[in-house]
Parts: sequence; structure tokens; C-alpha cells
Amino acid sequence: QGYGNASWRYLQGRSVRVTSDDEWLWFDVTEVVQQWLGGSEPLGTFKLSVHCPCEQGGGEDMRIAIEGKVAWRGGDTHTHTHIFRGGGF
Repeated sequence: QGYGNASWRYLQGRSVRVTSDDEWLWFDVTEVVQQWLGGSEPLGTFKLSVHCPCEQGGGEDMRIAIEGKVAWRGGDTHTHTHIFRGGGF
């Protein structure tokens, strides 16, 4: 969650084993999104990013697809995140 131009609050992280095969990784992020929506701070921006400190120079593309129900602050949400590592969706 962002506060100003350069301040972000870390909500949750996951570690995964990287393989040489293209693969889908699936995470249920409902709890984190509900925490973000239910906060008392101004809503701001939700940032979902992929970070791999083991690769120099950018590494392979990782694509993120988010699916779920749209909800306003205080509403129920159910959100899943799919991260694909490799050449295409």
C-alpha cells in the first residue's frame, strides 16, 4: 500500500522454487486484499509485484493475472493471483 510517491507497506510475500519449465503458480490473496480494503488509511494504490533477487539484468518475463470479484471497501472479496513464468500466457 502506497503512502506518497516512494513509501509502500509490505503486506505479504511468498517464496517459490524456480524451475526451468514454464509453470503456473497460484496464490489465494483474498486475506491480503481484504486487509488492504479494510484499512483506515486512504485507499491509495494496491501494488502486486514479482521479485527475484537471484536474477541479474531482469531475467525472464513473469506475467501476473488477477481474477476475482470486485468489491468496495468493507465488502466481501475473493481474489486469486496467477503468476506465469515463461514465454506466454
